[in-house]
Amino acid sequence: MVTLTQVAAEHVKEIKETNKDFAEKTLRVGVADGGCSGHTYQIGFDEERTGDHKFECLGVDIIVDNESLAIITGMEIDYVNQLSGSTFVFNNPNASKSCGCGSSFSA
Repeated sequence: MVTLTQVAAEHVKEIKETNKDFAEKTLRVGVADGGCSGHTYQIGFDEERTGDHKFECLGVDIIVDNESLAIITGMEIDYVNQLSGSTFVFNNPNASKSCGCGSSFSA
């Protein structure tokens, strides 16, 4: 299971409300090979596919592909506003090492 903080859930809802291209799509969270630590997080809006796992958190539906699920189960996604910019932050208990950029990790 993947969860969102209240702030992240509200941000996702705002994106869907203000962007008609995403209104009918679901939040997809996953990982891809690459980055300086071996994997990178991916987040975006997509349509559900066969084999996806679907979760609901604070009124937001989340889909995760089967390959990513084992690596990110238990992960919480936050959204932070900082002077340097706003971004999603991935708190993954399965990450054994992460990069300074916050989007690359090894598990």
